[in-house]
Amino acid sequence: MNLLKHKKVLREMAAVVTLLLLTIAFFWRTISGDVYQPADGGDLVSLLFPTYRFAAAQLSQGVLPLWNPHLRGGAPFIGDIQAGFLYPPNLLLFLLNPQFEYPWMQWLSIAHLFWAGLGTYVMLRSLRQSESGEGESRIAPALSPFAALFGALAFQFSDALFIHLGNLNLIAVLSWMPWVLAAFERALGLGSFRWAAITALCFTIGN
Repeated sequence: MNLLKHKKVLREMAAVVTLLLLTIAFFWRTISGDVYQPADGGDLVSLLFPTYRFAAAQLSQGVLPLWNPHLRGGAPFIGDIQAGFLYPPNLLLFLLNPQFEYPWMQWLSIAHLFWAGLGTYVMLRSLRQSESGEGESRIAPALSPFAALFGALAFQFSDALFIHLGNLNLIAVLSWMPWVLAAFERALGLGSFRWAAITALCFTIGN
């Protein structure tokens, strides 16, 4: 029984590692610094990069950036949804990387594509169906690891995510959607308050 469980864990790990390696391979020229993306800059360069760099610089000086004096005639900062200041991955990078060089913007976008794919894989593997055989019934995953991996890649590189690589705010929100659905499915299937709370937490972080 332990051997069977061990094999299942290895299959799941192999699928996740495959997803990660395919993501790295696809974006290798960007990750290695050979090219910059998106090619035309887009919001990633013109809006989000200076916004995030301002936040990181302010925090490094011990200042809570309530106001951005550099945007138009000045504007609220933390309360601006475009700033993404309280989004945990952004805030962590602001604190750890005061200089906040542009490649971090690309890596954030790529990481969120992978997060979207990983969440889709988890969601598809979380779906359950009843199976009957040898006089007994059991609940089994609705999709195999390979099928779930294919679905993860399909969503990760779909138009809604991939062509909006320069719109980090959009893909960050979308990347949490499969995690919300996976947790919600678990909450319904188990009747679990804990999983309902996890669903709410994922929804809150993603929005």
